Amino acid sequence: MEKYPISPEDCLILLAVKESTSLREAARTLNCDPAGLLRKVQRLSKDYGLLQKIHGRWALTSQALPLVVWTQESILSQKKALRGERTLRIASTTWFAERVLIPHLNSFTKSGDRTTFQFLVPDKNFEQTLMEGDCDFVVVCHPPENPAIGYKQILKEPWSVVVAPKLLSQKRGTLLLQDLHKIPFVRHKDVNPMALFPEDLNLEMSASLTIDNLVGIRSAVIHGLGWSFVPTALVGEELAKGELKQIGDRYELDRKICLWWLRGSFEGQKNLRTITSWARHSCQNI
Repeated sequence: MEKYPISPEDCLILLAVKESTSLREAARTLNCDPAGLLRKVQRLSKDYGLLQKIHGRWALTSQALPLVVWTQESILSQKKALRGERTLRIASTTWFAERVLIPHLNSFTKSGDRTTFQFLVPDKNFEQTLMEGDCDFVVVCHPPENPAIGYKQILKEPWSVVVAPKLLSQKRGTLLLQDLHKIPFVRHKDVNPMALFPEDLNLEMSASLTIDNLVGIRSAVIHGLGWSFVPTALVGEELAKGELKQIGDRYELDRKICLWWLRGSFEGQKNLRTITSWARHSCQNI
């Protein structure tokens, strides 16, 4: 079994020193003998470089500060556990969390529920984030590749062609793809709509602007820089307000919203049914 490199007891000493005006006050906080505490402080200074004496007073070094943060978070986590609280860490993309998941959090929690949430947009890829234990669930629009990760397909992900009304010369009710003729095209660098539309439409498909994220695509289209092809959920609010117009029907790509969890995770298995139900409810209106 692995052991703490710095024991929790030593971390409490660092916390007490940080929050006290003197070593004697820290000893009272820890309910220990000042002489005994001094010996421990000197050991932490000599062996690990976590404490230093400045103008006759003991103070934390920069190396000790993350340990103090960890200690405070550990104390809070233990209190939550004893109160029967749970924290669910959900990783997703920024836009999907903003437009689909977070607006439906109220439907997850019930009266007396002690669940807290953390939404993450990881720096690493989603599979690595889940495998390394940095989150409990992932909600994205594709399945995982690693067989150690379980997943459920929640719903299909509809996409729409959208454009700002001011770019359209025709104001009739039903808008067609032909209405996009010669309007600039804003392209996501990983999506090629040329394969989706008939060639005889003669659309101007050379991109006036290429962006590597959907939030940027949304901003560009709203501000009249051109039309684009995006997940319908990304622009649902703008379509409802009339800030954007949908051209033609919705499209269904070979993409499905998926919920991932680590097969060997106790938290994942315990909360899977509840999370699946909530994710499906969150996605069903997009």
